[in-house]
Amino acid sequence: MWRRLQLEHTIYGGYSDIQRERAPVADVPLPTGAFDFFAAHVRRGDRIYFQVKPAGFSAYFDLPEIISAASRFYLLPAVQVKDLSNATVVVSWDEDPSRLQLHYVSQVRFGLLPIYVSRLSGR
Repeated sequence: MWRRLQLEHTIYGGYSDIQRERAPVADVPLPTGAFDFFAAHVRRGDRIYFQVKPAGFSAYFDLPEIISAASRFYLLPAVQVKDLSNATVVVSWDEDPSRLQLHYVSQVRFGLLPIYVSRLSGR
């Protein structure tokens, strides 16, 4: 265990605060700015539903799995919910949130990319 801790200290000890924050998604070959965008629009206590276009990603993850796995860690203390009726926020990746036929009180888009954070009304 001590060897592992020493190795990790050697790797991560010199990181800046921003590098430490981004470390969980830095090696995922997706635009890390999108995760910063999510974090800027998700609040403590939010319950997030991920609407992600089904697509392949790697031998171990498909796109919906990698987006939700990286986001679950990066967006703590917000949590993922599997049931849309329990959500306060919908995070959409390469999907149109209007297809869910819900009423949103706010919606922001990540530049020109089809990536959104939509806050649900009454939640």
